[in-house]
Amino acid sequence: MLKRNKRIYIAGKMNGLNRKEWMRNFANAELTLVRDLHYHPETIINPARLACLFPNLPDKVYARVDMDLLDACDAIYLQSNWMDSPGAKKEYLFARANGKEIIFESKVKKDGR
Repeated sequence: MLKRNKRIYIAGKMNGLNRKEWMRNFANAELTLVRDLHYHPETIINPARLACLFPNLPDKVYARVDMDLLDACDAIYLQSNWMDSPGAKKEYLFARANGKEIIFESKVKKDGR
């Protein structure tokens, strides 16, 4: 059963990785959410898509928009590299403070869901 009414935000490291690498990481996260956790593709908020649409915005603009997107979600999916990202750490703290469901990629991969 697809989770059609539950929006989820993907968080992870982008800065310090080349574009191809972070695009692959975020695309893989989307696949995991659809295939293993049964999220409907239209409910997945992927900030890497925003960065692809608007590649030349300042980081502070992405950070502000990303927080608004996260605020509109019910859950956050933290890629295994999230601790290496100051932005993802802020997103985690925001999600925790606002009662969002928190899903760790490392737990999903370990449990084989």
